[in-house]
Amino acid sequence: MARTKRNKLSQEEREHFFGLLRPLLAYADLDTPLDPADTDDLNRRSAIVWEDTFIIESCIYATNHKKIETQITFSEEECAILRSWKQSKLDSYYLVAHQHYGSLLLNSQFQLYRVVGPNDSLEDLFPETPVILTTILLPWKDVVVSNGLYTCSLLPEDKSDLLERALDVICSRIIRNDGVITSLRPVP
Repeated sequence: MARTKRNKLSQEEREHFFGLLRPLLAYADLDTPLDPADTDDLNRRSAIVWEDTFIIESCIYATNHKKIETQITFSEEECAILRSWKQSKLDSYYLVAHQHYGSLLLNSQFQLYRVVGPNDSLEDLFPETPVILTTILLPWKDVVVSNGLYTCSLLPEDKSDLLERALDVICSRIIRNDGVITSLRPVP
């Protein structure tokens, strides 16, 4: 049986993911209304959350105990998902390749992650590799998902061939010796 291509979240997962992320980002700055179209504001709020993940616990408590005006209450499952986001990985990564089940991102600690996008696949957004991306990786069910916000740096064209070959060698060794990280969930 052939597996379905999975390089981005399904519509249902996407709605659930953003249904958790939006209130968290809104909570990061209660004085300013959240504007999902303002990427500068979303990046600013993301930096607040991921630099101090205690905000996640605080958001859960304030939301579920109605300490803030909100129409939502997080379920136990949603609280567990939000708490798992304390394992987020904010870093700059080399986007080195696209695969059937996600894109491969290499960080400075020589860890290789298979990542799916929340809205669009990274392949749709960044078809050419390698590029340097700054983003946040989050656990989501059985995959690693980016938060959907990216800062991209292109490589100098005169160095890209050499760098691409070096990245191929590095990634091959990581795959052979350590494997690709496909989940940020703790191993029981």
